[in-house]
Amino acid sequence: MTVPDRPWTGEEVRRAVADGDVEAIARHLHNRLQETAERLRPEIGAGLGRLRAEGPAGQLMSGSGTSLFALCRDPGEARRVARAVKHDMRVYVVQSCS
Repeated sequence: MTVPDRPWTGEEVRRAVADGDVEAIARHLHNRLQETAERLRPEIGAGLGRLRAEGPAGQLMSGSGTSLFALCRDPGEARRVARAVKHDMRVYVVQSCS
């Protein structure tokens, strides 16, 4: 794991959430543990690749690798992505609180 020269403040994500801009949220998703976790557990990278192949706005590892998520543009896309990957992983479709 490497520590960035300039820490991420999260301000870009907060702004994108406030604006309701899913594409901007996706562009700013970041987990600095992900690179190391993928090296240690290749199935994390494989799962993210599987999600990415379905074309959601974004995808990321949550926390230290206990779960992955896809950020979808609308409920229809979320259901489509879930159907596509349900044979590879346990899937839950949820809606954000905001």
